[in-house]
Amino acid sequence: MPIWEQYVERLKEIISISDQLISCANHFVSLTMWQPQDAPTDRAVLSLDASVKHYLRLCGARPSVEIDPSTIRSICTTALGRIAPLASKPGPRADLNFRFLMEALFLLAKKHHVHVTLPSRQIKGRFGSPDRTPFFQFCRAVLDLALTKGRVAIEQAELALSEKGAR
Repeated sequence: MPIWEQYVERLKEIISISDQLISCANHFVSLTMWQPQDAPTDRAVLSLDASVKHYLRLCGARPSVEIDPSTIRSICTTALGRIAPLASKPGPRADLNFRFLMEALFLLAKKHHVHVTLPSRQIKGRFGSPDRTPFFQFCRAVLDLALTKGRVAIEQAELALSEKGAR
């Protein structure tokens, strides 16, 4: 399982690449799209940039780049804000993937206007109380499914035995 420092590095990489992508797209458009400032100023002589843009336009090129990494960048920035402080803390690591799964389940339920309540005192032992909330039952079913599918995936994966038993 990846450690938090690896998550931090990967999130920073995604943010950096999204910034580079936007910069490259803007640069591409500035090199290929005719702009009013490209009009000849000195005795109707076109500059190199203006003549390349003019040639592209006459040949039918309509340069445009539609890139919107803002959602991914925003998610990565938010996650980085949560993970970066945790990555520097000494001691045992909490299960980050489990936390993200539970947050996703909670947000999904809220998005669909599901009343989210937890049974707190109703949980008794392995089987719990029969009057658990529907949200709790849903989360437990999702975790059961994830554990079952995860176990099968690990058993079928081409990993060394030490890797299969690792947390």
